[in-house]
Amino acid sequence: MLRIRNVLFLVFGVTSSLVFYLGLMNFLTIENQSTNLEDQTNLHSIAVLIFAAILSGVIFVITLYFSRKITKPIEELDKLMMDFSHTRKNTTVPHIDTQIKELHQLQSNFLIMTQTVEKAFSLEEELISELKKHDRQKGEFMSMISHELKTPLVIIKGYTKMLKGNMLGNLNSEQFDAMKGIFESANTLEKLIGDILIAQKLDIGKLQFSKEEINVKNFVESQQNDFIPILKEKKIKFKNSCSTDTTIISDKSRLSQIFSNIITNSIDFVPKKEGVIEIGASEYSDSVIFYVNDNGAGISNEEQEKIFKRFYQVDTSSRRSRTGSGLGLSICKSLVEGLGGEIWVESKPGSGSSFYFKIPKMPIIQNVKEPEGEKILTNSGFSIKNLN
Repeated sequence: MLRIRNVLFLVFGVTSSLVFYLGLMNFLTIENQSTNLEDQTNLHSIAVLIFAAILSGVIFVITLYFSRKITKPIEELDKLMMDFSHTRKNTTVPHIDTQIKELHQLQSNFLIMTQTVEKAFSLEEELISELKKHDRQKGEFMSMISHELKTPLVIIKGYTKMLKGNMLGNLNSEQFDAMKGIFESANTLEKLIGDILIAQKLDIGKLQFSKEEINVKNFVESQQNDFIPILKEKKIKFKNSCSTDTTIISDKSRLSQIFSNIITNSIDFVPKKEGVIEIGASEYSDSVIFYVNDNGAGISNEEQEKIFKRFYQVDTSSRRSRTGSGLGLSICKSLVEGLGGEIWVESKPGSGSSFYFKIPKMPIIQNVKEPEGEKILTNSGFSIKNLN
């Protein structure tokens, strides 16, 4: 792009050169014809040449003057704007000496703009600092409350176990059922506190992931063994359809957490008398796909887009019979992504639900896109559902 100074020199330079050229040509033409003309004509041609030279010089001086009065203030404003774009401070904006009204108005407007922008950035910094302060206080409050809630829960669960085991005297059937209800409620509250703590750590980016070798088949069996007592008590049929004996390197405790949240969610939605839950895993190229199938009420397409959002619950009525905070699946999604994988659901109303989460065999950098061929096979085209 051409600078204004160069444009002015170009325009005035061409003009002065053209004037001088015309005077010179006039002089040469008359000089060639001087044998037939009087001396007065020669003097006239010389005067024209001198005038053209003087005019060219005047034009050059005018060019310098306008270059200084017009281009210099514009260049100074340009430099100030560049400096302001980097520093966002208007403390270095001096007064530019110019008699041109438009440039003076431009400088005034620029000064007003810098003051406004600086105030806006200053306010933004204050708000960010205040938000960080509130986030820190919220984190401290959540940690303190969670700790204070966990402490009495340990005592409640301990005494409840003792009462259920008749260690403090025999209980009749009604008392035993009451102790059972207290114990289940304590477990629910403990899980809720755990979810809140994990959500808080995810928010501040302080949730750590470990790496260890995990035999997939043994891991899925351990998940089955953990839930067999609960599902047997609720008379829910539990299947293990793991078809791989491969080994992966990942975070075992986080994988258990994902399975636990999904299975717990399925328990709430399967039929009370004929409920079926199936867990398993299948090996595929450089990843393993874990899954949890159930024969529950199913999830509509509209709700499938929302269930992984924090605090979203499929049944949001005030009289809903299911417990939960709506954090479980949101935490699952964050944990799976933290392990470098992805999670999705396949479901139709009245046909049950299938939750899949793909975990790489080896730790990988997050957000790495996979080949399209693999993605097609590991998305809705992947199905291992068999609840018959």
